Amino acid sequence: MKERLNDRDIEEALETCAAEPVHIPGTVQPFGCLIAADAATGRITHASENTGAIIGTACEDLLGTDMYSVFDRGLLHDVKNTAARGIETDEMGRVGNFDINGVHCTVHAQKTQGVFLIEFEHHRDAELSGVEALRSLNFLMRSIEACTSEQSLFDVTVRLIRMLSGYDRVMVYRFDNDWNGEIMAEECRRSMDKYIGLRFPHWDIPAQARAMMERLPIRIISDVNQVPVPLVSLDPAAPPLDISQAYARGVSSVHMEYLRNMGLSATMTLTLKVDGHLWGILSFHSLDPRVPSADLRDILVSLGQVFSAKLQLLQQKARLIQVEQVDALKDRVVSELSDDDEFQSFAKTVLEILDADGLVLTLGEREQRAGQVPDPPLLAELQGLAASTDRVESFENLTAAFPGLSNAANGCAGAIVLSSEPERTLCLFRKERTREVSWAGNPEKTIELYGGRQRLSPRGSFAVYLEQVRGYSDPWSQQDLYFASRIWTLVNSVERRELMNSMARQQTIMINELNHRVRNILALVRSVSEQARRGETGAVEAYSRSLEARIEALAASHDLAFGRMAASLPVDKLFEKELDPYGEPGKERYRIDGTAPALRADLAPILVLVIHELVTNAVKHGALSNADGQVLVTLDQGEGGLEITWQEVGGPPVSPPTHAGFGSTLTRHAIPHELRGETALEFDEAGLRVRMVLPRAVFAEALPGDTADGVMAAPTQSELDALADVLEASSCLVVEDSFMLAEGLRRQLADLNIGTIDTAAGVEEALDHLDRQSPTFAILDISLRGGETSVPVAHRLREKGVPFVFFTGYGDTEKPGEAFDDVLRLTKPALTDDILLAIGQILGVIGSKADG
Repeated sequence: MKERLNDRDIEEALETCAAEPVHIPGTVQPFGCLIAADAATGRITHASENTGAIIGTACEDLLGTDMYSVFDRGLLHDVKNTAARGIETDEMGRVGNFDINGVHCTVHAQKTQGVFLIEFEHHRDAELSGVEALRSLNFLMRSIEACTSEQSLFDVTVRLIRMLSGYDRVMVYRFDNDWNGEIMAEECRRSMDKYIGLRFPHWDIPAQARAMMERLPIRIISDVNQVPVPLVSLDPAAPPLDISQAYARGVSSVHMEYLRNMGLSATMTLTLKVDGHLWGILSFHSLDPRVPSADLRDILVSLGQVFSAKLQLLQQKARLIQVEQVDALKDRVVSELSDDDEFQSFAKTVLEILDADGLVLTLGEREQRAGQVPDPPLLAELQGLAASTDRVESFENLTAAFPGLSNAANGCAGAIVLSSEPERTLCLFRKERTREVSWAGNPEKTIELYGGRQRLSPRGSFAVYLEQVRGYSDPWSQQDLYFASRIWTLVNSVERRELMNSMARQQTIMINELNHRVRNILALVRSVSEQARRGETGAVEAYSRSLEARIEALAASHDLAFGRMAASLPVDKLFEKELDPYGEPGKERYRIDGTAPALRADLAPILVLVIHELVTNAVKHGALSNADGQVLVTLDQGEGGLEITWQEVGGPPVSPPTHAGFGSTLTRHAIPHELRGETALEFDEAGLRVRMVLPRAVFAEALPGDTADGVMAAPTQSELDALADVLEASSCLVVEDSFMLAEGLRRQLADLNIGTIDTAAGVEEALDHLDRQSPTFAILDISLRGGETSVPVAHRLREKGVPFVFFTGYGDTEKPGEAFDDVLRLTKPALTDDILLAIGQILGVIGSKADG
């Protein structure tokens, strides 16, 4: 039974909601199972009822059993080590992947309350391969680092992380001072309701849930229609077990109903903290049940921390700008406070910067006022409050805070009050601003009876609800409070040196964090290789060791890129990084001649792998395998791009290999395939010679003789003007499974001032979009992840009469079928001018493609 809350019911309903034991739900979600074992004896004291379905041993067979008799000692050794590492962070740590009773499982563990908590779930393959994950992370972090405002950070993050994660909706959700939430940025399927700009009342995420968010970096709900799995205790009289940190921790039935009312099937939440305090969340929504892989969860947790660090850095920079504004007033503070006329000029500047309407400064017996301020009774109350606390106090509704003095507000609704000692106060005021707030559904509270008590019921509608708010000023931001504090600090003659030092520390932390996170991913890949070597010998061990070396080569290229946050890498430095370990005092074991432009950092890993294979081969079999050999590298910039020659001299006689191994295959094919360049190998008896050509498009700077060559005939100015008008009112659908390429293409299209740009990572999402929308034109990647092609999308576009262009990374070798032989193709990467001309042609605004 639901009914409207009256005032006497509010307290009981909120208390019931706040008392819900979210940390001890007594259940787990079906995608995982959980056991708890006494840390001293190893005796299993708790187990979820679904252990048989996950790890093949029934719950009743586990309870009371010594965990050392059930699980492999190697697994338990790693569990203890992981739990020991997690004691300081209070986190459920990832132990690794293990075969348990023939089932491949991912295991997490934590030591808490004197017990080991061990969580198992079926292993799920990572959504991205190792190299693809590395490239995606590098691209994401460079994109985040490039953001210069909070809103650009929000927009870039939701767009890129949605493509990385594959969730149907990703939102940045920020808490205000009253813990109401506001959607600051959103990226979702076109068919879903839009929440951008909407607000959610604070009881949607109650206090105990926010307390959990403070502790936990991530929360997963795999299926809102799941049947909870009970957690069984060996001792029924034992107190409930705290499983706060478990990924599969059970979910409140009220929250499940709330999500079902939103039309969702699964969610994930990443905690965002700034200055160590809860700022908001990254919210992920799925229309279908979903359990993200452990690898993806680790990556997203790292990215959430990078987002938080970048947000904190942007806020610190904004604060520094305000500090500089305050310091610009420093001389005026000193000289003008004693002169009433000059004080008014100073106060006017402060009020403009703070967007305030009035100011009262009291220094001993002298009180100075400017603008609109409350009448003396309310002003005296505020000054007394300021003198009784050393905190910055702020108000947005003075009438509600001081109901007995509402007649003395004089039109003021907001206030900031500061004091350092009695009779020394600064008060700033804002007038009342009547405004409309857009809520996601009616924010009025309703209740239902649950267990004989009243509790808040989840809302059933999230349609936009406009509320007119009176009696409030515009809210004071943290920046406003900080600026007011700095003004007061200057008045009291305190320097800004501490903030500047803090700013430098935060910037260092941010850079170290970016570097640390990607190195962690590399370490994760390396640990998989080490496990393979421990379990095998012979050829597998040799492969494992070579794989480790390749990963180290990637790490070296990463250090070059992120040690200075570079967007490009000098080609000669990549060769030096690999060859330096084999130099000898007094001997020139290698020489690099010529100059080269800087390679784009996102393309460096594949060239690094090729260089690593060349150096490894030279050390094992070639010029660096004896005492006198030498490697000569020549870099020559020409019209065709950068020509690189690798020549070995002075080594053992060379003969062509009898079979193609991984190294020679990579060397021969990687650059043509990945960078659209050329590679030729000559196994001359005197020494291996390799010729590589890197095209102009892979470099971050121009080569001599570069021109803006395009694939189309040059358009007339009248055609370009007509096309510009068309594009401004047009919409485009981009189908591309690589979020890096999709984002790059989206930016190019945005530069062309196209009205609306939508992206889809696969066929299903693209067809879903076309069921509801008809874009002006589309750009389709032919080959998609998982063996899909965009041919079904092309057929649907043909049916709807929507023109499109194919975007291919394989040139003419990629065949979508004879039905589409007449469709224009662009080769990745495409210049913006070429994209513009292609769009102009398919829209009939620009003439036909040039021959050749």
